[in-house]
Amino acid sequence: MLVSTPALAEQAPSVAPQAAQEAEVSDGFADAIVVTARRRAEDMSKVPVAITAFSGDQLIAKGIQSTADLTKVTPGLNIASGGTKTSPFIVIRGQSKGVTGNGSPGVITYMNDVPLPIYGSLIQTFDMENIQVLKGPQGTLFGRNSIGGALLTVTKGASHEFGGYVAGEIGNHDFTQIEGAINVPLIKDKVALRLAAQIGHDGGDMKPYQYSGYTVSEPTPGTFVATPGTLQPSSHNVDEFATESYRASLLIEPTDWFKNVTVGDYSKIRGTPNGTFDKGFTTGTPFSGAGFTTPLGQCKNPDGSGGGTLGGPINCNLTSAYAAAANGAADRYTFVTQDPWSARAIIKGITNTTTIRLGENHQLKNIFAIRTTDTFTQASLTGLPIPTINTATQVALKQTTEEVQLSGSFFDNDLKYTVGGFFYNEKPNGLGGYQALEVNAFFGLAHSIATTYLHNSSKAVYGQIDYSLDKLIPGLSLTGGLRQTWDTQSACTVNQLIPRTTVGASMALTEPGGVGIIPGEDECSAGTGLALPSALVSTQIFPDAKFKKLTYTASANWQVTPDALLYVAHRRGYRAGGYNTPLIDPYLADYQTFRPETLTDWEAGVKLRARLGEMRATLELALVTGMDTDNQVPASTPGAATGKCVAAALGTPGHPGAPADACFVTGTTTPGSLVKVGGQTTIVNGADLTIRGVEAAGTFSPFRGLTFNGSLAYTEVKVDSITLSPTSPMGYFLGVPGGIPVTPASVAIQGQPKWTSNAGVTVAYPEPILGGDFTASLDYHYNGSYRSAQIIVPSWHQIDMRFNLANIGDTGMSAAIYVKNLTNETTYLGTGAASPGSFSSQSYMLGSTRTVGLRVSYKFGAQ
Repeated sequence: MLVSTPALAEQAPSVAPQAAQEAEVSDGFADAIVVTARRRAEDMSKVPVAITAFSGDQLIAKGIQSTADLTKVTPGLNIASGGTKTSPFIVIRGQSKGVTGNGSPGVITYMNDVPLPIYGSLIQTFDMENIQVLKGPQGTLFGRNSIGGALLTVTKGASHEFGGYVAGEIGNHDFTQIEGAINVPLIKDKVALRLAAQIGHDGGDMKPYQYSGYTVSEPTPGTFVATPGTLQPSSHNVDEFATESYRASLLIEPTDWFKNVTVGDYSKIRGTPNGTFDKGFTTGTPFSGAGFTTPLGQCKNPDGSGGGTLGGPINCNLTSAYAAAANGAADRYTFVTQDPWSARAIIKGITNTTTIRLGENHQLKNIFAIRTTDTFTQASLTGLPIPTINTATQVALKQTTEEVQLSGSFFDNDLKYTVGGFFYNEKPNGLGGYQALEVNAFFGLAHSIATTYLHNSSKAVYGQIDYSLDKLIPGLSLTGGLRQTWDTQSACTVNQLIPRTTVGASMALTEPGGVGIIPGEDECSAGTGLALPSALVSTQIFPDAKFKKLTYTASANWQVTPDALLYVAHRRGYRAGGYNTPLIDPYLADYQTFRPETLTDWEAGVKLRARLGEMRATLELALVTGMDTDNQVPASTPGAATGKCVAAALGTPGHPGAPADACFVTGTTTPGSLVKVGGQTTIVNGADLTIRGVEAAGTFSPFRGLTFNGSLAYTEVKVDSITLSPTSPMGYFLGVPGGIPVTPASVAIQGQPKWTSNAGVTVAYPEPILGGDFTASLDYHYNGSYRSAQIIVPSWHQIDMRFNLANIGDTGMSAAIYVKNLTNETTYLGTGAASPGSFSSQSYMLGSTRTVGLRVSYKFGAQ
């Protein structure tokens, strides 16, 4: 739904020339937003799709630094952090990607018509043309099939006039940022180049204390002595990050019927989302036994605060952390074993779009792109203040896409059509492949590394027509579209158990200059040349898993008046299935793959605009209901290392009951066989759901210079049937002590708040101040609580305020003072762990405390 106040979003590069000329703007709303939700330029108020859109100027006015900030201004959209600053967890209408695992995303982010991979899909929003948030299944018009929606980001392209801007920004927490762009015509009306860059640093405010690893000695053969490490302040904050982003756009149009645009982009982001331990431990004592017996309250906190007198050893600091956690997030410090600054992401891409105009009413377009992502990060699996079980994740992938599209119109523009074909290929790109995951237990006393070389490909053909029945019923049109998709996934995995004598055998050593032990894809496929003895290594090759689906969209749209649109839409979208890697125990072979998920929905909506003199108002309302079949649930599967004793597994393939495999079911004398799961989280088809929701947004301007805006989104999820039962093989992991009960709550939608809302007011002073245009705005956002894997993220709210003075003295200079999180609330970016863990601790990634900043910019030449 529309929440942005009306402003002009300039023509996107992907818009057909004739379509741009046809974009209608209603009388009285000449500043209406032009969007490309149907791959042609249209007034947003006339598009029968639920959309929120922002022009580049609006993004600046709202303080949007990256697509993650869209959560605060878009109803029904939730974007949480996912391990790194560049891998967001995006949720629209209950659809998202798996918290972990190899599932396809439910919401796709696009940059200049190119779908981005899961890792590396967060966009820095400088020098933007516009951003559009589309809700509901998308696929009949956009490259990759998505079940929940799409985020369309369009960067500013090169033009044939000289111009540009430069901007600088400073704030507390040592925040500094500079950005700018310059547009240079190279050959008059034929060739132009635009260069843009942004460099920034945020010091954060969450102080980390870093534990060094254990040291292990072997005084006598077979006897190992472990000495605890020490705790020291880290040189970087946990929530500290730095960004470098560069873009270049080359426009070549030698004739009026041929246009070629090449865009290259590069981003490097260092730092991780901040983590804290807001809830602490729910029961019991943190540890008992040797080395962990210091009573609560007898230690000083690492920063010197607290009433205790002791300090120094790990057991003492652990208890101090417990005490600090009970005080809530205000303490804002955490504990790590690796320097948080070692986390980084490098994202690169190049896109080439060629548009050929075929006569007055048709065009052919080709979109080709190559993108690479290279990320490294670490987190705590337990959520404990002392990071007893850490995980480091390294991702290196390469994506290639190719899309050919023919569009145009017939019958005096009554019939508009778009047909096309799409190809997507994602593959490993170097050492570590799609994902290398290390689990580091107890400061280096135990290591395991799982390396996955995953290949994803998707092929599709699609078509959509929009037919106007205006001659029969004025304002009525029909839309219909089909898409056939074929998806394929294959993988090779290597699991390694690192001997405890190999202390510090961490993936961090694969950093430049390091000596890592991660196998390459050739070694994985051949099962030879691995660094460890065969007894400590297992490899598995997963052949092609293939999925296909025919999806569709149909709608009836009635433009009752130029300012009133009614529509009803019916769609089917699907999310591909895939593999659970690494290898699952033979007893759980049926869960090695998970099936596709299908969503069939109905949406009814209205878009209204009204005016009376200087008074203006807009209202948009959408009602949605959908059937979600074979919902892909990220099930927490504890006991990955030790396994569980299952009576039913005894005597099944791979479980002969030999001494190494024999066991007794916990708490009984019933014999069984040990069953192990290769991952901490397994994606299963857990339930069939009904998802209902309502989204409303509006603006009201009683007179020129004063505008109110507000929005509200409600999403309800009902579990119709559960296909995952406690008596199924996987149920032994989910429905027993230490697992989760198989109930409707256990298959709750991930990342979806039931309620989100926004409200704001903007005031424009009627007279110039210092020769410039002065505006002031106040914005409020509320995010309801939601489930992330097995942890509930609390609700939160935030108030932002901004004062802006534009075009001072008609010089192109502008200045803005802003305050984010005005009331200094605790806000949540996501969770720090997938489940509460063995100690019932819960960790969260926190947003920034109150931030005050100043932005100064200068525009020159044509804009």
